[in-house]
Amino acid sequence: MSLSIQNNSRRQAYSSLAAVRLISGITAYEGEVINLSGHTTEGDGGGGDFYWDDSSTATDNNGTIVKLADTTTGRFIRVDQTRISVRMFGAKGNGSTDDTTALQAALDTNAVVYLPSGKYKITSALIIDPARNRNCGFTSDASWSAYPYTAQTGSVAWDGTKEAIIFYDGSADATLAIIQASAEAVGTEPDSLFSNNIYGLRMENVLLDGNAKAGFGFYGIRMVNPQITNCSVRGTTKHAWYINGNYSGSFNSITACFNSGCGISIGRAKIDYGWTTNNKINATTFNDLHAFANGSDKAFNETSNPIWGYGVGMWLHRGNNVGSVISEVNDGVGTYWSPSSGSNIIESGYTELNNVWASGGAGTDAISEGRATRQWGIWFEGQSGGVSLGNVFSNIFIAAEGIKLLGTEPSSGRPEGGVEFQNVTGANYLTSAWANFRLINCNSELINALNGTAPTGSQQFIGGIQVGNNSAKMMEYNEVSFTPTVIGSSASGAQGYAVQVGKWTKIGNMMHINGYVVVSSTDGNATGLLRIGGLPEPAVTLGNYFAVSAISYWFGISSIVSGGIIASGTDYIDINASASGATTTINATTISSSTRFRFNASYQLS
Repeated sequence: MSLSIQNNSRRQAYSSLAAVRLISGITAYEGEVINLSGHTTEGDGGGGDFYWDDSSTATDNNGTIVKLADTTTGRFIRVDQTRISVRMFGAKGNGSTDDTTALQAALDTNAVVYLPSGKYKITSALIIDPARNRNCGFTSDASWSAYPYTAQTGSVAWDGTKEAIIFYDGSADATLAIIQASAEAVGTEPDSLFSNNIYGLRMENVLLDGNAKAGFGFYGIRMVNPQITNCSVRGTTKHAWYINGNYSGSFNSITACFNSGCGISIGRAKIDYGWTTNNKINATTFNDLHAFANGSDKAFNETSNPIWGYGVGMWLHRGNNVGSVISEVNDGVGTYWSPSSGSNIIESGYTELNNVWASGGAGTDAISEGRATRQWGIWFEGQSGGVSLGNVFSNIFIAAEGIKLLGTEPSSGRPEGGVEFQNVTGANYLTSAWANFRLINCNSELINALNGTAPTGSQQFIGGIQVGNNSAKMMEYNEVSFTPTVIGSSASGAQGYAVQVGKWTKIGNMMHINGYVVVSSTDGNATGLLRIGGLPEPAVTLGNYFAVSAISYWFGISSIVSGGIIASGTDYIDINASASGATTTINATTISSSTRFRFNASYQLS
């Protein structure tokens, strides 16, 4: 006999799954339908209709499949599985009941399960294992706040009860992740097999809370096409988000806040665990990454531990697009970026108040404690091999912070491989250990306050020009100041100066300089040939190369000046005099407290 749902005349109601399991002494018919009023108690959200499958031997999962206590073959199967809820598996979400088993059982249905508003306590990691899970995850339509548990303006207090929160409340464990999407334990690199891929993971409108006990919030390895939207992690001790070995998919509107270690860490496993393959991030979209108030353990140190306590850290491989990175009030740097390949783009962003968040109160920030010299909005670390090509920062506001460029020079010797900054404004300073970078429509303070190596790539500031990059075109255009000096070739002497003004313009490989220098005092120690020193770059090293400098005005020396010479490979002007129709040098001992020169020259660079 077979009964349909519509004409089931023997439909009976039961109060719980436990009551269903105790059914005995009756005959269940194929297709017979019963009604459950609740999972554990009536009205707890876990109820629904179940039909009898006479031949099923499926495992009882305490939510959608029920086995009778006295029956070997045959199962009651939940009729409507279009929206599986964690309440169907007995999850309470009351903040005190241990919901670990219920949430794990829901995930193991291989569905994107519904997480109603509530605070779901877990005491061990929730595992998404490629051997048994596919196309699963959590979704909620709960109201979500980027600043959970904080008081709001006005009379309404926000206590988080309208959010869908999974919080860890087991033993403190720095190696535990609230959600572990991986074939292996945290830190262990999986084999590079398709069978170890996490396919189709989904998560939306969910808050993960480490409760100052869990090391990691979300830990995802070898994911293919994940879709994670509007989710946040707080209260972890190491990394809020730890994402490695990802291909395609998107992470949209993810937040890391109030974590004692790092905020959002992408592709970092090579650094921490020495991974060689499964750390790589390719062809993935990241949008609206928001990190604030991370690094309260104060372990960041600019010299000894620079990659800690940051807002967002990205070790991208190739072909990734990052839109809108926001990093604020982190103890470490705002955004740490170290790509291992090319064509990675950060399209917009905002950084502010990094390295100065006083997590322990006033006067306890990284700068006041000597752990940072300055505020760093962007820290770019070139990886060994210099393989990066076409990595771009664009449309970023850096609020009174700086940019630091360290590590291996990207694609050294290949101008197209330089890291590029486009429309970056607000920054106050730039420190660089190498030259292969470009500034396009950036605020001029980045060059005027440059500490370290000047860029060799093309520069275009607002109101300036940028032209091509080959032998038939001008490579770059720069206008910058320098400080001229009056010195001797054998001993410079310690002259004092009333005026030192120099300007240089570089167009391609040609340097054009002009300046005015006035000596106010001498120490009598200048010897050798009289020179104007301090030129911004040396002339090309080439046999028999001499560039002529014009001296338009001179005063305070005994000789009649005829001009100057910039010899091959030098960064100074040798001043010459005319005597009986011949050009001679001038001795530096003639420098007086009234010596002055106006000069200009054009010469070829290396």
